[in-house]
Amino acid sequence: MPDNPTRLLALLKSIRLFQGLDEPQLTRVAQAAELIELQEGQTPELNEEQDYPFFAIAAGKISLTPTESHTDEEYILKKGDFFGADVLFMGEREDYQITALTPVQLIAIPPERLRILIQSIPRLQVNLKEQLRIYRLMRLRQFDWVNEDETVLLIERKHPAYLLVTLLAPLVFAWLAFLVYLFGTQIDASTTRQAVEWLATIGLVIAAIWAVWRAIDYANDYYVITDERIVWLERVIGIYDSRQEAPLAAVKSGRTKTDLFGRMLGYGDVVTEAIMGTVTFRRVPNPDTIKDLIDQQRRQALSSQYRSDNRAMETVIRRKLDPAARPIEVVPMVIIRHPNGEPWLVDGADDLVTMVEDENYLVSETVPDWGPAGVGSRTDILNLPEWFCSPDSPLILDELFRLRNPRLDDPHPLRDPGGENQIIMLVPDFSNSLLRGSRDDLPQPGERLTIGTAKYAYNRLLECFVAHPDKLFIVVTAPPVTDITWADNARDFNTWLVNDWLAESDYPYNNVAVFDLYNVLTHPDNHHRFSPSTRQVEHIISYLENTLYYNSETDQTDVDGSLKATAEFVPLLNYYYNRWKASPTSPVPSPTAAPVRQRLFSYFQTRVVEGDTITYRKNLFVLFTKTWIPALITFGMATATVYYLFQSTAGRMTSLNPLVILLIGALLTLFPALWWLYNFVDWRNDIYRVTADRVIDSERKPLGTEVTKSAPLENILSMDYERLGLLGVVLNFGNVLINVGAESKFIFHNIHNPARAQSDIFNHIITHRRRKQLSDAKQEWERVSDWLAAYHRQSEEMRRNRNSS
Repeated sequence: MPDNPTRLLALLKSIRLFQGLDEPQLTRVAQAAELIELQEGQTPELNEEQDYPFFAIAAGKISLTPTESHTDEEYILKKGDFFGADVLFMGEREDYQITALTPVQLIAIPPERLRILIQSIPRLQVNLKEQLRIYRLMRLRQFDWVNEDETVLLIERKHPAYLLVTLLAPLVFAWLAFLVYLFGTQIDASTTRQAVEWLATIGLVIAAIWAVWRAIDYANDYYVITDERIVWLERVIGIYDSRQEAPLAAVKSGRTKTDLFGRMLGYGDVVTEAIMGTVTFRRVPNPDTIKDLIDQQRRQALSSQYRSDNRAMETVIRRKLDPAARPIEVVPMVIIRHPNGEPWLVDGADDLVTMVEDENYLVSETVPDWGPAGVGSRTDILNLPEWFCSPDSPLILDELFRLRNPRLDDPHPLRDPGGENQIIMLVPDFSNSLLRGSRDDLPQPGERLTIGTAKYAYNRLLECFVAHPDKLFIVVTAPPVTDITWADNARDFNTWLVNDWLAESDYPYNNVAVFDLYNVLTHPDNHHRFSPSTRQVEHIISYLENTLYYNSETDQTDVDGSLKATAEFVPLLNYYYNRWKASPTSPVPSPTAAPVRQRLFSYFQTRVVEGDTITYRKNLFVLFTKTWIPALITFGMATATVYYLFQSTAGRMTSLNPLVILLIGALLTLFPALWWLYNFVDWRNDIYRVTADRVIDSERKPLGTEVTKSAPLENILSMDYERLGLLGVVLNFGNVLINVGAESKFIFHNIHNPARAQSDIFNHIITHRRRKQLSDAKQEWERVSDWLAAYHRQSEEMRRNRNSS
């Protein structure tokens, strides 16, 4: 039994594979299992000489890549998925590479122990078979509409008995054809007998094709339940393809419906009423079980949403009562530190990293020579734009945002929440306080550290920070030095950085903040801190001392200075973090010009994504049907013009002057070319658009009227899509039907990949509704938190008055 059996039992209960097992059965599984924990990027240690164990993922996400596969196929597995023990399931071992994409918890069971468990626990065997069936179907049918973090819980077809019902008609038709054939054999006239036999044979062939078509049609219809939605997939080969779905959080009620034969054979309908319409699972086996699963997942979805809302409400109230409250969740952050180091960061029992981690921040740090081209050794002010604004920045930032190197000797390490670092802290060393130039210098590029070049570097950083509002950038001023030569310049520059830097650039977000370490270390009465009494940030310069007060024989900060800086920085970090989290923003797209070839192809794009807006145009086949005739005529006229022009210039045609031929040819080519252009512009002007809050249908004639219809996303009652005819299925285009009222319907006609368009709209609806719900809730939370804050202030004031009296 593992060291913490209670924890392992709780993890087993949270995995669907082990649901339905009673307490003694779960205890037996726990006794046979081992809990393995991996950090992001780690791989489990596997014995190459033995068969791989069975792994069930209890938390996190992994990447699994077969090493002997001839393709680069990679499988992303998450909580609830399982893998391994291939010798048990497939008869031979399969080798693969396993990498943790996030912090992962794996429950490992050796194959021989798993075999015993399967034989002794029938329910576990049933669960394994069902899950393996789902995996096989997902591989065969390619459910590419399933989101990466979405888990498929059930894939079901209509009951096999219904297949027999659908085959009755072709079977009856075949029986009649057979009777006709028997009747034909009794006819004496050979000609008539052959005709009847041929007719009967054709009838039998038709009946066989009809039966096969019905069977394939039966096999192509699926009902799917995931942890996010319920889905009905319907396909009629060569004619129709549709997907209807409803999010679990939008499900209002459900019921089952059966008839006499359904009760006898064990099938029925599961009718689910959702906000966006009704989704019906028709003639499925075990309808009561399926309805119970939908109800269970709906409760879990609502419970998850409720817990999420509660956490958000608690966060709003905490930030209102205490703007410098420590975060509830673990927040990953990374410090870009100078190779020379700064004692404030790491020296002593009360160093900054230790105190920050006590506030729930998981700290990682760059080191000399870290990163692409050793950029970790270049952290001076003038080097920082290389990190964020250079051609190498995408590669540098990708590694920086994912960097994890927490202290190995930490007695109480924080649990890594996974994902990217949320806070980027920039800490230059004391040499960056040796700023030459004048306080009035304007920003200008240069390789020598002056006030002007430093201002230019920080302004460049702002231009790049604006593209990452999902990150909080903490800029720390360089600590002071003991040399007085350039001390006044350091004071002027750092005061500009705190008071004017963001304001002069009119920076729009709260994802950049400054901590004036320089000011804090120049005198005991100089501060940069958060004041609990005023609930405001204080930047106090009581003494214009511009050199290092807390000096330790060198230009390094002594212990007292480090303790003071840490005490002032930590609450300020909490304040900056809470302020940033309370004001979510979207990145501002950079105005870059696309290459000529890219702009040319963009004219023919049928789906264009610009932020939250997705624009659709009709399929290119529709463009072809509108333009092939004028294109053919234009090509023919141009070819004829070139031919006759060549004949005339070669002296084989003297009746017409080459200039006349060119003029006539140009005119004859111009008219069909204009016809082609008109039809192309007409195709391009018909657009369908989904934005963050509405759907839009716009049709505009090149030289005529424009008709635009729109409807708010919250008015959409139901959606469906259809691909009609063989061409629609082969070329993957069709219609998306959007019901926005009893007598009002939007139809996105003949767009490419209507299934993806339906999914796009579906995601926009869910996002919009959730955003509106949270917005309304936050307004209410703000009112409640204002009342609580007022009560808190009054209570504190009354307490102080009683104490003073």
